[in-house]
Amino acid sequence: MKIINPYRPGAGLMPGVLAGREELIESATEYFESIKNGIPIQSIAFSGYRGVGKTVLLNRLQEIAEDHDISGYHIEIERTSSFIAKLSDCCKKFIRKNSALEKAKNVMGAALDALKSLEISYSPESSDFKLSVQERALYKTSDLSQGLQDLFCSIGEIAKKKKAAICFFIDEFQYISQEEMDAFISALHRANQLSLPIMAVCAGTPEMIKMLYKEKTYVERLFVFPKLEMLNETEVAIAIAEPGKKVGLSFTDGALKEIYNITEGYPYFVQQYGQILCNQISTDRNITEAFAKSILEKYYDELDKNFYMVRFNDRGALEKECLIAMAQADNLPCNISFIAKITGKTTKQIAPTLSRLKNKGLISFENVNEIDYTVPGFSDYIKRNQSWLIK
Repeated sequence: MKIINPYRPGAGLMPGVLAGREELIESATEYFESIKNGIPIQSIAFSGYRGVGKTVLLNRLQEIAEDHDISGYHIEIERTSSFIAKLSDCCKKFIRKNSALEKAKNVMGAALDALKSLEISYSPESSDFKLSVQERALYKTSDLSQGLQDLFCSIGEIAKKKKAAICFFIDEFQYISQEEMDAFISALHRANQLSLPIMAVCAGTPEMIKMLYKEKTYVERLFVFPKLEMLNETEVAIAIAEPGKKVGLSFTDGALKEIYNITEGYPYFVQQYGQILCNQISTDRNITEAFAKSILEKYYDELDKNFYMVRFNDRGALEKECLIAMAQADNLPCNISFIAKITGKTTKQIAPTLSRLKNKGLISFENVNEIDYTVPGFSDYIKRNQSWLIK
């Protein structure tokens, strides 16, 4: 009889055991306790490459915050939609939730005014507030940063009177526009200066950290910047063995070591390997090193078809050439001039292409003239399939 598969490689799915993130969870929990008790605290911006479990951790932290009676709001930034519009919707939910608070009627009016001003200035087609032409002119402002500061100060005052706290959980932060980032950081900084109970937990690729540091001189005091690394061998063993126990699986030390060596500790890959392995089990539930090795071809085939290929096939011709060229470098990150040489272009000619790849989240600029993949194992994928990828 086929056993229930305890491994979950889907994007953002919570694994059976969230291994290797205990220290960051503990630190974040202390931050939540502080802000809930009216103590100003830094926000969190954690980064990592694709497949290291950023979304999973973000969702877990939101659960913990809400367990501490903090109003948590999840926002996923997309290249094609407005972050400020989504943030405005979250603030609107908070205002509506607290609209019956008698003691805060004066600040509630200020919050509604600030929200109207922000929406009219940034989203003039909003139908949530029916305003006359004169009222629209009254609320109109060209200063997005000031508008968002006013809104944060207003909802922060409501939260403070309630002895409550607000936390925005923002995924894919690297996709935020420059204008929106400037407004958000300024508003968060102002709320922090006034000791208002508002914080953010942001997740993104390493590019996010560079964007934040370029934005404001005070960013390093406004955020802490944990980096999500790969799991170590012990953590991989926990991530594989503990969920396995629930369905009667046992693993030899050799099998666990082999899984670590193959997956290199990337959480998504660990879950993918576990899922494939579990699907191949017939009767013997004691997993040996030999059995772990026996599914290697199926593992790579699954990754290539469902993880890498979709990211590669959607690219334009020159984008593909640049991605393939990167895999030919002896070491990564590699110099942009190396990519230009391999593709037969000048660095100026490939600059817009590399910029598009960065914007699509496939590469990051590690230094001024060096780039790397943001997707783990992408170089190996290209090397495994180069015979047909270059056609």
